[in-house]
Amino acid sequence: MKTNQDHQRIAAAFERLFRTYGPLGQGSTPEEITRDRIERIKVYFDAVAIYLEDDVEAAVEAVLTGSAAGMNPNFAPPAPAFAGECRRQMNMRLRRAELARLGHPRLPPPDIEKTDEQRQRARAKMEAAIDSLSSGTALESAESLAASKARWEKVNTMFHPDMSDEAIAERLLGRRPFDVGAPESDEAAA
Repeated sequence: MKTNQDHQRIAAAFERLFRTYGPLGQGSTPEEITRDRIERIKVYFDAVAIYLEDDVEAAVEAVLTGSAAGMNPNFAPPAPAFAGECRRQMNMRLRRAELARLGHPRLPPPDIEKTDEQRQRARAKMEAAIDSLSSGTALESAESLAASKARWEKVNTMFHPDMSDEAIAERLLGRRPFDVGAPESDEAAA
């Protein structure tokens, strides 16, 4: 249980809530009414022990304005239902805080001032690094380009054959690479 709550603020919030709904307590004598009232308020304090005072006050406000979900505004809410409203108010508060944090950067921008001389020196170093990295690959690039051209020539000769009349006739009427397996064709071919 949370022990560092401001019980005065929570008691004031409960007083505001119960003042709206009439007396809280049953009995025939004033002592019994007071004892019953203390027992009931103690149950409410136990139900909201884990919530902040702001959450409890927001829950009281939600109950009094009728915006608390699932509660009948004609009757005082039971302690568990009121604790559920406190949880809802806590979740809404945490969500608002999270959304507020998202709008702000986590780290401030660095306080380093760059001069033009430093920028030019850095640019020169980057250009030197690029030149040194690309010079070793120029020869490899030429060799890989020649190999690529040779592969493409081979592919193009396969898919773009000679289209002269003699070459077409040779491909269509030339030797038969396969047999269909019919005996008549074997005799006709012989």
